[in-house]
Amino acid sequence: TEPKEVITKHFLDSLTALSLIPENATVADIGCGAGFPGLPLKLARDDIKLTLLDSLAKRINFLNAVITETGVSGVTCVHSRAEDAGQDKAYRRLHRQC
Repeated sequence: TEPKEVITKHFLDSLTALSLIPENATVADIGCGAGFPGLPLKLARDDIKLTLLDSLAKRINFLNAVITETGVSGVTCVHSRAEDAGQDKAYRRLHRQC
């Protein structure tokens, strides 16, 4: 609840993965919860395409509201269980970039 701790434990920790993400990458945050680390990564790197996936509709509704309020583009929110989304051809890729 302390502002400094929120910045350190959520935002800065989320950004530690920045150097691992290639330019123009497609990133999936599976079990995204409140959007960490996905949203801070997207805010720092507009070039990535982000999918936020969570099994709870309440979280996805919240994230859709955050995206609308902030005007962030290139983010898709998906309400699904990871094991179900993994079997859905719409969310599978034939080619992966690592």
